[in-house]
Amino acid sequence: MTYTKEAKRKFWGQRQAARQRGIAWDMTLEEWWAIWSASGQWGQRGRGAGCYVMARKGDVGPYAVGNVRIITHAENVAEAGANLRAAGAERVPGWQKGRPRGVVSAEHRAKLSEAASRRRHSPETRARMSASIKAALAAKRKTP
Repeated sequence: MTYTKEAKRKFWGQRQAARQRGIAWDMTLEEWWAIWSASGQWGQRGRGAGCYVMARKGDVGPYAVGNVRIITHAENVAEAGANLRAAGAERVPGWQKGRPRGVVSAEHRAKLSEAASRRRHSPETRARMSASIKAALAAKRKTP
């Protein structure tokens, strides 16, 4: 069984990404390559529309022979969304700085909302913010 240097890099990259997400990896390079080469989709591997990915069945368990399959990226995203809905949770975008990443239950979401509603600026801070906004607007009016 032959594979390229690129295939080796992709294998190690996928394995490392799985470990960073706390997902077990129980495949050798040879087993991983056998799955990809048997699928015939290696040339269309990727994260974009129409690309193929190696996905775990039901998004559970380790990356292991018998627990993975090659499907389109869109199928994988749809399956992940269905799994979240079935669990009664929602995905919070990772870009929301200061907010938890990953799956958040409805109960936890309610607690976050409650905590956020209690946050208020002091009168001094509000006054400084208003003055800053007024100064910025005045400066903007002066420029031609």
